[in-house]
Amino acid sequence: MKVTLNEQEYILTPEEEEMSVLEFATMKDVYIPSLCFLKECGNSGKCGVCRVEIEQDGKVKSTLACRLKMTDGLVIRTDTEQTLEQTKKTVIKILNKHDFKCGTCIRNGDCELLALAGKLRARPELKYEDSVDDLQAQIDSRSVGITINRNKCILCGRCAAMCLEKTSTGSIKLQKIDGKRIMAPIDNVRFEDTNCLLYGQCVNACPVGALHETTEIEKVEAALDDDNKQVFYVKSSILGL
Repeated sequence: MKVTLNEQEYILTPEEEEMSVLEFATMKDVYIPSLCFLKECGNSGKCGVCRVEIEQDGKVKSTLACRLKMTDGLVIRTDTEQTLEQTKKTVIKILNKHDFKCGTCIRNGDCELLALAGKLRARPELKYEDSVDDLQAQIDSRSVGITINRNKCILCGRCAAMCLEKTSTGSIKLQKIDGKRIMAPIDNVRFEDTNCLLYGQCVNACPVGALHETTEIEKVEAALDDDNKQVFYVKSSILGL
């Protein structure tokens, strides 16, 4: 099987023949932007960012690289002007629904969305706060271990896919609550009221600052300042602390 990627022809190995265009391009160090793809848990096709131009049987079209499998004679172009413009428009739509205040974000300096926006020189066209009545209401900190900030969530599905793959619990998933699609624990209850193991794989999978460990620092500091309380540190051989 032969394919052409950005004018370079490749003869595929049997293993490469089973890859998606995105996987193959990544292996060949050809950059295709993506926000939702995670190979280890089969998550793909959610963000619409990994757009490429393909040519086959004389027909040219735009498609998502994560969903397209390699076929003989396939011609792939990742850097055409039209493709880059389509990708930029998709990223702008995501930014319009994202609280783009990076200075106070827990992922400041390590945000996949910000990095991609920088590469494409994409900026939000709308003010996120104009579309949300109460920013604080979008932050779910009811659970003991994990906080969901839906002001940051881009609905990429990586958290749900990783949870299912690594723990088999499916404790977080995309749901329709009050007519709105959101990522939430099952039935929109607290994580500890589901079969969640509080393993943290959903947090690790998130490309932005939508999921993070719930901090107890303020409570500890308050206890330390309270003369009527004693604070103990318990060493855990299990956690290695």
